[in-house]
Amino acid sequence: MPCAKGYFSSGGASYCSRCPYGQSSYGDGTNCFNCSAGTFSNYYYEECKACSAGYYAKEGSSSCSTCPGGTYSDEKSEKCLNCSAGYYSNEASSECTICGEGTYSEQGASYCKSCPSGTFSNTTGATSCTKCPSGSSPNYKNTGCEECSESYYANAPGSEECHKCPDGSISNIKGAITCYKCPAGTISNHFRTACDKCSPGYYTNTSGSIECIKCPDGTYSDKESSTSCSECQAGTIPNFPKTSCEKCSKGFYSDKAGATKCNSCPDGYYNTMEGSTNCSICPAGTYELNNIGCVKCSKGLYSNKAGSTECNSCPDGYYNTMEGSTNCSICPAGTYELNNIGCVKCSKGLYSNKAGSTECNSCPDGYYNTMEGSTN
Repeated sequence: MPCAKGYFSSGGASYCSRCPYGQSSYGDGTNCFNCSAGTFSNYYYEECKACSAGYYAKEGSSSCSTCPGGTYSDEKSEKCLNCSAGYYSNEASSECTICGEGTYSEQGASYCKSCPSGTFSNTTGATSCTKCPSGSSPNYKNTGCEECSESYYANAPGSEECHKCPDGSISNIKGAITCYKCPAGTISNHFRTACDKCSPGYYTNTSGSIECIKCPDGTYSDKESSTSCSECQAGTIPNFPKTSCEKCSKGFYSDKAGATKCNSCPDGYYNTMEGSTNCSICPAGTYELNNIGCVKCSKGLYSNKAGSTECNSCPDGYYNTMEGSTNCSICPAGTYELNNIGCVKCSKGLYSNKAGSTECNSCPDGYYNTMEGSTN
């Protein structure tokens, strides 16, 4: 009787033996042969059985081996094939899966890699990723590039992210590859999308400034976007916001450019005009009043030197009768001084026998005179 498939017998044998694993027979009982590539036999299968897709076997195999990740096979395969670039597979795969947008793979990949920082892929099955151009960065899925927003920039292809403009610079367009320094006289706004002009009273003298500087003491700027401040001329000082120069008030002066305050005229000096650069001395015969003018000394008073702050009363026995006097005259004998404004003749029966008298004397007993202004 012939042996069944998968069994054989030697000449004169009384029974059939099982073919070794990895072999089979045609059932004629003569001999066994190796299972062909892509098939196997073992304890459970006497005949050669085809390997499933995702598996493979060499000739004479007793089992099928699993295709590793990154490869695939059809049914009854002798070997596994690498997945093409742009595809991937897990182990025991019968086919490769295409990589999605934002990923890529090389040949024989077991998974798809995310695009590196600064790159993207916007198609399936990508074999590499493309750098985002300058002025842009990848979206969060790496499926495309987005232009940098205003106030941001990317100055090289493949930038991982857009960078905020540095202090003192701006970008006011989308997709900027660089930021521009604000020119002197301006600073960048809070959002770094525009340059704001420095207000009057402030300045910047370099590009890329981060704040406007208050004009130094004694200087001003009267327009926007100033790159420097000017000194106030002599006779003036800056106002509080330093946006213009104010004239010194009457009685005050400044004698040099860039003054920070107006000085009061010294005692005995005055000026009567706003914006004065100096003060004038009050002449003899006058006195200084509140530094804004000179007042003539009243009758009976005098000042005998320039720069007086007050007039002096004439000494006893002296007088003057004109305003603005620089001295006093002595009352002659026969008169007496009255309130320093004149001399009065002695009445009859009275006399003064020396100049500068403040009163007349009565004639001694037994003496007389009959004329006013008598000296004896």
